Amino acid sequence: PLLRNLPANTLSLVDAGLTAGTTVEYRIKAVNAEDYSAEATASATTLAVPAMTALTSTIDSPSQVTLNWSAPVLSGGQVVSSYQIVRTGGNGPAVTYAALANATSFVDTGLAQHTAYSYSVRPMNGLGAAPLYGTAASVTATTYYAPVTLGTLTAVSTAPTNATLSWTG
Repeated sequence: PLLRNLPANTLSLVDAGLTAGTTVEYRIKAVNAEDYSAEATASATTLAVPAMTALTSTIDSPSQVTLNWSAPVLSGGQVVSSYQIVRTGGNGPAVTYAALANATSFVDTGLAQHTAYSYSVRPMNGLGAAPLYGTAASVTATTYYAPVTLGTLTAVSTAPTNATLSWTG
């Protein structure tokens, strides 16, 4: 319990330095030279940025990855306004994308074949964004090489029990 004596006629107090997303209980009494008043109580839950959970990736093709996630269970006391997706890897700098608040998936196209990409997804609300590392969800996906396209296939019988196959590539 933290005790504070405040100046006379004080009608408010800012309690700074609290931990985000926690509930704090308060009790207050007025005092004069003769006695204390009845105790008044209140509690407040501090707001917080939302925390992410459950991010998965699916490699759809040699140049496309789909991310899927679950909406945060705890949104920090405010509505999730959007999601921020950050991709690193490949031969370029980090790329940041935005997804709508009701989105739970994102498709990244135009990727280089046989390249590892890392993704982080973090929800955002009126207080800001969850940290990229920590409460953000992260996953790594490696694209694959596309199979070679075969040309014409030819089959020729070369003996009563044999066939010779040939194709162009």
